[in-house]
Amino acid sequence: MLAEVGVTWYTWLEQGREVNPSESVLVGVANALQCSPLETRHLFVLAGLTPPESTQITVCEGISAGTRRMLDSLMPQPASIQKPNFDIVAWNESFCRLMGVDFATIPDDDRNCIYLYLTNETWRSRIENRDVLPTFVSYFRAAMAEHRGDPGVGK
Repeated sequence: MLAEVGVTWYTWLEQGREVNPSESVLVGVANALQCSPLETRHLFVLAGLTPPESTQITVCEGISAGTRRMLDSLMPQPASIQKPNFDIVAWNESFCRLMGVDFATIPDDDRNCIYLYLTNETWRSRIENRDVLPTFVSYFRAAMAEHRGDPGVGK
């Protein structure tokens, strides 16, 4: 038993029965599945439990002057800072050139990688891998699971 969970529990889970896993069970399942910290966090959120401290996400509401200097110092490499929901918080000029858009002219509410992929032809044309959207959406859903009531998530 890799996750230290009995066959009966898995059977009930597969049958859709209401199971209330403990924190130790979720940790065992996450370890057995080799979940990343973000995936482990999502597992806990789905189970209605508080995620472990080691999976906490820091959300950036703005950037400091030092962070701005760091972004600018990365020139000519493109760089951006994004929230877990793919909102673009900050960028350097190379990132604008790479993606073919001037973020300063895009309203704050529209500066989101998924939204831009869906609505901005220039942005979409710069994404070489056309199969990236389902991956973006799955990461978005995992990161936003605990923010269901947040009005910004429904955008």
